[in-house]
Amino acid sequence: MKFRTIIIVTVSYLLFVSCGDVPVFTEMDTNRLKVIIKGTFETEDVSNFVSMPSANSPLILTKSIVDGEFPASDDTSTPIDDGTPTTFMFDIAELRLNGNKFANYRQVIEAPLLDSESFFNQTGIVLDNDDPAEGYYDTVQIYARKMIFDGANIYRPSGNTFEHDKQTQVIFHEDYRAGFDFNQFQQNTYVDSLRENSRSYLRSFPIKIPIIGGLQYDKNNKETVLEIRFVVKNFIKKYELPFYDSGTFKVYHFYALSDWLRSAEAGDRVFGGNILAVARAYVPGKTGRVTVTGLSSNQYVIAIPASENIDDYYMDRSKPAPKDGLRGFDYDLPQQPVHPGNNIEALLDYYIKNEKYKNDWNSKLPAPPSLPDTAFDKYEEAWDDYDDAIDKFKIAPYAAYTGSGTTVTFSNMAPGEYNFYRANRPAAYGKFFEGPSSPFTQIAISISPITVQEKDTITIP
Repeated sequence: MKFRTIIIVTVSYLLFVSCGDVPVFTEMDTNRLKVIIKGTFETEDVSNFVSMPSANSPLILTKSIVDGEFPASDDTSTPIDDGTPTTFMFDIAELRLNGNKFANYRQVIEAPLLDSESFFNQTGIVLDNDDPAEGYYDTVQIYARKMIFDGANIYRPSGNTFEHDKQTQVIFHEDYRAGFDFNQFQQNTYVDSLRENSRSYLRSFPIKIPIIGGLQYDKNNKETVLEIRFVVKNFIKKYELPFYDSGTFKVYHFYALSDWLRSAEAGDRVFGGNILAVARAYVPGKTGRVTVTGLSSNQYVIAIPASENIDDYYMDRSKPAPKDGLRGFDYDLPQQPVHPGNNIEALLDYYIKNEKYKNDWNSKLPAPPSLPDTAFDKYEEAWDDYDDAIDKFKIAPYAAYTGSGTTVTFSNMAPGEYNFYRANRPAAYGKFFEGPSSPFTQIAISISPITVQEKDTITIP
């Protein structure tokens, strides 16, 4: 009887006491890790990038759009007016930290492209999770099932022009919706597709996002925030994808994230590598508040850990191609047209396009013996240089915009040492920070870097 009493008392104690001083029943119903996801570059504001222009503006077109155009009366071409997207749909399968499962929940987000929406402002959307094990984490992985914008259409040739075939539909959260799942074409970059082991590359499942500054998770803290930010709002462009439907040549027009980082060219069938995302972590009540003054209007201010290199936060376009990360260098060769299958009429069209492709190829690389033996070694080297230039790029964990003012404030900065930089807002739609020289200027302060501690209120300069 005494033995049974001891077991009952022990079990009761374990049920009501967990790590720290919180009962197990409370722990089961409460998350100590709060995961917030946002669709903006800014830490605590709506997107202040150049707003999306009208649907027919060339600013929203990628170079992939070559077929779905209407000939104009002056023999130039004007893009088909597909409208502009109004809604972003995101289907998430699960989240992991350093590869460890902690949020094995399917979660869907449907967000109109409005600043009033939580996903596109400082509020964000809270994601379910089960709390990870205590420890240090530096990456979060998001397993994305689908990423969708509406405003997608299919066109088919009609004489010397194109006509609308139908609006595209996709299944989102078990319902048919107007839209196009561009995530299926983000799984590889064009460089990946050139590699012999291309099938081993999988860029977007999961999406690997760095936690700049790291996440030190301790269950003794009543709450820890992990904030994940995707650059979505005002960072959307239109793409074209050619295909054959029962021998009929058609093209998709669809919207996806801007190809600023990895440009889409005519004939591309993969559009990966253009997801810009970052994560940061902090413990509410154990943060500092930093206000930066003396700025100019329409400027961004970013803060990065002192251990980080500012050169990783913009694209240096001054380097000789392909090290500038731009397409169009000598070994960016033309792509073979899409094969139509065994439809005779479509095959004739394909052979004509294939002859043009071979001619374009030979104009860049002469036939043997004029072609040097080292040509394909240089081909490999050029694409590796291009890939290396892009792979280093990062998003700042803290970013704020002055607007018409001269001051910005970061209200929840994790303790640590930071350097602060400012730059003018990217001037063109669908662009990010780049330049022949760095767009960032370090903010002049008497002590650099700035040390932020708990409860600090700091004004710079």
